[in-house]
Amino acid sequence: HFIRDSGYLMTDIESTYGISGTSLLAIWLWESSLGTSYLAQERNNLGGIKKGSSYRWFDSCEDCAYYHADLLRRVYVDEGLISWSEISSKYCPGNDVWANRISSTVSEYNEELFNIMNS
Repeated sequence: HFIRDSGYLMTDIESTYGISGTSLLAIWLWESSLGTSYLAQERNNLGGIKKGSSYRWFDSCEDCAYYHADLLRRVYVDEGLISWSEISSKYCPGNDVWANRISSTVSEYNEELFNIMNS
C-alpha cells in the first residue's frame, strides 16, 4: 500500500510545506476508508480532493500527496486556520465529526502512523 514506506515522502512534504506527515495520513485514513475507496483505488485521490464539483484524478498517490500538502498550506494554514476545528469550518462547514476524527487519530496513533510510514 502507498502509505507503507512513505517516510521519505512525508519528510520531504514536512520540510517543503510544513505540513505534518502524520496529519496527512490521518486525513487520508478517514477520507479514503483506509485506502480502499474508489477515489483512492481508481484516481489516486487519497484525500477526497475536488476540482469544482468533481473529484480530482492524480497520476500517482505521490502526486496527490504533494498536491494535498500544498493545498493545506495555501488554503488553510496560510489563511491562519491551524486547528482541526478551524480547518473543518472551511473544509466541511457544520461537520464537527471530521475535526474530532482527525484530531483523535493524530493524537492516538501518531507513533503507529510513523511506524507504518517507515516500515
